[in-house]
Amino acid sequence: MTYPIRLLLALLALACFSAPAHAEQLDTPPAPLWRMEANGDAVQTDLGFILPARWRDFERTHFTSSRPDGASVMAHYRRADGVRMGILIQLRVDVRGVAMPGTDAIERNWSLIRVVGDTEFPDVEGQPEVLADERILWGQAAQPNARMRLRAYRRGGQNEVQGLWYRNIGLWAVVVRISGPAERRPEIEAAGRAAMTGIQWPGAPLTAELRALAPRFPRDLPECGTIDRAGTGEPIDPGPAISAMIGTALSVYFLDTARTLPHPALDPRPYCRIETFRVGSYEVIALGWRGDHAGFPAARYAFMLAGHGVFFQFEGLFHLNGVAEAERRGIRRPVWLTLSGPRKVELLTVLTDWPSYERAKEIIIAIGTNHRTPPLVELTAPPGQVHATVNYNAESARPAPTPQ
Repeated sequence: MTYPIRLLLALLALACFSAPAHAEQLDTPPAPLWRMEANGDAVQTDLGFILPARWRDFERTHFTSSRPDGASVMAHYRRADGVRMGILIQLRVDVRGVAMPGTDAIERNWSLIRVVGDTEFPDVEGQPEVLADERILWGQAAQPNARMRLRAYRRGGQNEVQGLWYRNIGLWAVVVRISGPAERRPEIEAAGRAAMTGIQWPGAPLTAELRALAPRFPRDLPECGTIDRAGTGEPIDPGPAISAMIGTALSVYFLDTARTLPHPALDPRPYCRIETFRVGSYEVIALGWRGDHAGFPAARYAFMLAGHGVFFQFEGLFHLNGVAEAERRGIRRPVWLTLSGPRKVELLTVLTDWPSYERAKEIIIAIGTNHRTPPLVELTAPPGQVHATVNYNAESARPAPTPQ
């Protein structure tokens, strides 16, 4: 690591936990990103993180914040036996436009998180001993999606240990920091593992990663060249039952285990650039998906708003063979258009089959230039669940318009 990077990490850590005029101890979290419930729980108004007033034997004592809007906040907890816990929630450094070293989003943010852990006790005697430093699973992930570090050190003549557990959730970096007497090490490690599953954490769509990937992802896109642009699919009223069925399937956008879902945040290699065009003030990058269009799940065309982490995709995740309602409505192959951003996923319209590229582009332009109707289904993932709101009615079920 070069000296400029070390200096940058130190400055970012100071910004998180030093004490400028607005970074004071707070009985309530700062507005507008946080609100206090009647039971004392603090709730974030972005993704809905909940920092409870009390978790197991830990009691929250206060908040510290380095930003008046609450975009970097630490909730401090203490247990009767002297074990301390802090939960840090802050905007990820890789979505703040800061170029950091590392092979992926976990490693890039981990560079800062390790320094954040070091700032808890600047008066450590000597060099701390690293007992563990590894990638781990947090939640239901199929592959390691988090980091942890356990260190031993002396402070005030006493032997202590500190554990850090870190992962990204949407645009946010989440850190659980637990420290206490060295003889409490088994309990500290157990508390860290329990916090990963016992505290209710929200979810965010995969598309939140596009916010962090931009502009690298568009820059690295290969040109599509010659691709099949034909198709006969047209928007259709799917009916409430099929809308709800597809809405349930779209919950995979919030799951770490969704490795087969066509999405550049999971695997950018099948995507290529068809063209770039403008809709109003937005630059739209049109993408082709070069996987197997005949299988499930599959995609065909996608449209990304450059620099915004907003992603439209024509996709199909399952078949409806033998479903009478689908046959009655003329759905030959269930294809739908999703809109996903950093916080939610929307089902916009359902089509009878894969559309042609020109028809797909027309639909995107129409959405960008007209007042679009409400989505058929809207999905969010507040703590502990994926929540689907079905907005089905005659108005929302209209086929997407074609611009005049």
